[in-house]
Amino acid sequence: MKKFALLFALFLLMSSGVKAALQPMESVICNFCTDAQMRNKIERETPLPSTKQLLVIDIAQEIARQYIVTKNFDNWGEPQTSTVEISISPQLQDVVNNIFLLRQQLIIDFGAFPADDFTTQTNVTPQNSSFYFRVPHRQIIADPYDFVQSSSVRRDVYNVLTNTLSGQSRLLVASTVGFINSLLLTDLGISMTVVFVDRQGNKIGEAIVAIDVTREELVVLNAFDQASNRIPQTVAQVPGSYSTVSAAHNEAFVNYMNTSYSINWDVGSVSSAHYCQVVTSNTTGNRTIYRFNCN
Repeated sequence: MKKFALLFALFLLMSSGVKAALQPMESVICNFCTDAQMRNKIERETPLPSTKQLLVIDIAQEIARQYIVTKNFDNWGEPQTSTVEISISPQLQDVVNNIFLLRQQLIIDFGAFPADDFTTQTNVTPQNSSFYFRVPHRQIIADPYDFVQSSSVRRDVYNVLTNTLSGQSRLLVASTVGFINSLLLTDLGISMTVVFVDRQGNKIGEAIVAIDVTREELVVLNAFDQASNRIPQTVAQVPGSYSTVSAAHNEAFVNYMNTSYSINWDVGSVSSAHYCQVVTSNTTGNRTIYRFNCN
């Protein structure tokens, strides 16, 4: 109870004088980064010519640094970059500290467990694997194609996934809104998989998702249907082979592809009016295998 009261007092403070003193900050997450790696990352993300003030947060090592990056041309027309570290204000450091506290609270809220085989991050080593946690799979009655395609379905799933968040987590999230432009669960080292089932409880797909806690939305990292096809979210992901395992599955797949992308299903013909072409289509029993190519 004392912990909650302290957090509530902190939230009231953040809502008054502190928020008035701070401006929205462009932030970058760089876990397990050295100072040189932080500088390299923000320099790559700063366009030429421009000047940017950025906050770089290493949640894994609980470090934050603030930089001013200036990119311009010298008198000879050659690009030059200046990156200067500046001090973080006590108010902004409070926001950063709340992010570190938020990670610990979300691990508790979601019942996450250590995941040494965490696969949605790169450069995982025995030395840093203890940072990563996995949330127990959540079963949701929904169609995976509808989930990818419909923002309203994703909002419904988001509400289901977050309805058990504690008051502490919600206050900590509120204290970062307006200062941190985006904060994903994956930035906090927490992975989450949603399993889609029909009303009879049969698995019909799954999705690896990340909750953006500051924007209050669900980000789809990868989604798969009941035949383990990766559901394409961009035209660039369409080319390849897909299989359907039933008439209902085939109908759902065809509807999704027609609605999301311009598809020419006529094998052997080429149409300039379509972005993607079915190259081959083979049906055996209830199973159909398609192969797509796209412009």
